[in-house]
Amino acid sequence: MKFFRDNILGTRAVLSFGAGAEKYAPLVEDLFEEISRVERAYSRFREDSCLADLNRRGKEWCEVDDEMWGLLVFADNLSKESGGVFNIGVEEILSSWGYDKNYSFSEGGEVGDVLAPDLDFENRRVRVNSRIDFGGLGKGYALDCGVRVLKRVPNFLLDLGGDIYARGEGLDGNGWKVALENPFNVEEGLGVVVVDDFFVAASNGERRSWRDRHHLVDVKKKAPAGDMASVFVQGGSGIAVDAWATTLYCMGYEKACEYLKNAEIVAMVVAKNGRTFRSADFKGDIF
Repeated sequence: MKFFRDNILGTRAVLSFGAGAEKYAPLVEDLFEEISRVERAYSRFREDSCLADLNRRGKEWCEVDDEMWGLLVFADNLSKESGGVFNIGVEEILSSWGYDKNYSFSEGGEVGDVLAPDLDFENRRVRVNSRIDFGGLGKGYALDCGVRVLKRVPNFLLDLGGDIYARGEGLDGNGWKVALENPFNVEEGLGVVVVDDFFVAASNGERRSWRDRHHLVDVKKKAPAGDMASVFVQGGSGIAVDAWATTLYCMGYEKACEYLKNAEIVAMVVAKNGRTFRSADFKGDIF
């Protein structure tokens, strides 16, 4: 059984039930409503979202609810861990490139430095320095929320535009097989992985590209991140694999390889020149 929802989080959501999961079909609408709730709250493209309201309040200190605070703290921790490579203060630069709510793709003026928000941990407040975009973690967080809705389902795969979680025996009893897309030929795969109770995310600049731009930003250069073709990350939460896929892509191939040699992140990175590096624990058969 398959269920689809288009135009959600800017992509298509697909839920597949394997054998024994059919009786959980009543959860499908709850699932899509939960994902839609996340989009309504945190999309920068919606003027009525909590995030848009926070961005409009400029540089004043603002109190936020528990969920928003959790996302901001996660982003702050990853920014520090990555030496500033991961930075949610990218809304202004993306909008200046034309990646706006109307997808105008028309160039705007120059923007200032891309600054992460300030967090007041004692009073649980945030001050926006550069307008925030949660695109580097949003799908992964929505995937986490969706998986919680399906916590009693023994055999399913949930795919939010390439951010994936699966568990159980799959459709044929041999597990849920997920292809790793070849960035140089989307009709072929780089490999295949059997996903069972973990998350997979991929970053690829070509997925959302226009002219010489794409949506993955090198914040120090204020330019599209450069020499990476694709990044695949595996791990125990959707938000983590999504955000680390973005981070490693924006690091660039050489820095990402060096980082992965000493990190607990499980990933495979593919450079535009075809070079490939993967963590020792990366699951899957590579062709």
